[in-house]
Amino acid sequence: MRAALAFSVTLALVAQACSQATYSCDYRNGMPITGQSTTQAFCDEYVGLSGNDVTASHDLCVTGYRGIGATGQWSESACPRGGSLGACRIDNNRIDTEWWYPATGSGNISRP
Repeated sequence: MRAALAFSVTLALVAQACSQATYSCDYRNGMPITGQSTTQAFCDEYVGLSGNDVTASHDLCVTGYRGIGATGQWSESACPRGGSLGACRIDNNRIDTEWWYPATGSGNISRP
């Protein structure tokens, strides 16, 4: 009986360690582009963040993106797929995917 219990506990710990939690920072409210009347709308999705990376990504999301002051909505789920124009995936010891949505306003969109 003890062996079965120990196996169950071990199996649960392994499953928890192997799970890949998904987080996202939603900027679909639009990020203003300096000097233009256009905003770009996107959502950053993260899979496989460590504890410190979760905290850093969350803080960056809610306090200001890349030093230009745009804030996003943090979520413990994936970015919405509906209405997206497409995505770009970066694998840097975790999976980061940036989903893009139609911009608002007029002008050309360029990545900051």
